[in-house]
Amino acid sequence: MPHLLTSQLPENAPSALPEILNQLGRRLLAMGDHETLQLLCQQSLVWFPTYPPLNDLAGRWLMALGFPLGATAYFEYCLELGRTNGYSKQMIFPLGYVREIAAEQLGRAYETLGDRERAAAAFAQATAFRQERGNHQ
Repeated sequence: MPHLLTSQLPENAPSALPEILNQLGRRLLAMGDHETLQLLCQQSLVWFPTYPPLNDLAGRWLMALGFPLGATAYFEYCLELGRTNGYSKQMIFPLGYVREIAAEQLGRAYETLGDRERAAAAFAQATAFRQERGNHQ
């Protein structure tokens, strides 16, 4: 944790560090520790900007704080990482974070903003991703 304060990526950081930070962040979110989570999200995304679960976490954190508009940028970015195949390959993660999970979270954010049209489009995209995945299994 001291590395979060110094902004220095630990020299012998384990390759699983992005996922360790993601899991820690989700626990902090569940506990409502927003101060520590802010620090974790900010620094984690400096170190691992293209690791989708961390972007999803930042979006969910902003939703919890009541900032759905800010959250949309993180969910959109996850979808963009999926479209461009630009996400980090350092750690394996569920591809839903760049597909249906991201689209569904985006829909929830737009729903909260009262933007029914964009919310419906995002939910439709989430459904399409699920159907597409179902056809490949």
